[in-house]
Amino acid sequence: MLVSVSVLAVLCLAVPPLYVLMPSAKPGTLHEREWTLFLAQLQMDFRESYAVEIRENRIQLWQEGIGTVEYFCGGEQMVRTVNRRGNEVVLETAARVSYRASPTRLWIQMEDHAGTAHKGLVVRFWELDRIG
Repeated sequence: MLVSVSVLAVLCLAVPPLYVLMPSAKPGTLHEREWTLFLAQLQMDFRESYAVEIRENRIQLWQEGIGTVEYFCGGEQMVRTVNRRGNEVVLETAARVSYRASPTRLWIQMEDHAGTAHKGLVVRFWELDRIG
């Protein structure tokens, strides 16, 4: 009995680290958790902004006290910058991205390197001062 409990304990400790070493579904695909975290970050930035400007594959969000938050595709990644400083990679496998904005909603469509399309909607509760 004691031996079987010991073996079970060793297996329980060894299996979770092995799960990390297993390959993901396909190279170049976006994990659903990564997409969900990106949308959560974008929603926080969108809700705190008073103006939005969309140019090609870039979106700029103006926030009081912070300045400009910008999302853009830099090479093969989606990058977030604050006041044109720093480059925070928020998505690793972004091939193409497009945005569409209304005073209370921001639609985003992104395609990863495997060709899978991801769509998201970010909502705010009051209207923007300016949409560019």
